[in-house]
Amino acid sequence: MEYIVVDSNKVLAAFIKEGIVHDLLFSGKFIPVGPEKLLEEIKKHKQEIAYKSGMKIEDVELALSLIEFEFKIFEREKYSEKLAEAIKLAPHPKDVEFFALALKLGCAI
Repeated sequence: MEYIVVDSNKVLAAFIKEGIVHDLLFSGKFIPVGPEKLLEEIKKHKQEIAYKSGMKIEDVELALSLIEFEFKIFEREKYSEKLAEAIKLAPHPKDVEFFALALKLGCAI
């Protein structure tokens, strides 16, 4: 099974509304991966997720723990040698770590 790097915004969207993104992330057709920044971003927005989804904050926290179980999260040291290359490719500075991880793993983003 191959990896696919998942952007924070896609994960946030999957939390807020079940749909195609949610279905794909948990389809078992690929292994969703992300840099540790992915978890940081999601945790930073858990109040917003709760508000927009109508979920209780406790349910959001439980869902976050499932993300940590379902997704393979990589520490920055694992892809840091690709950061310089990713800076040139990423459309936005917030995307650099996601691009670096995709370059390191040779997978889609």
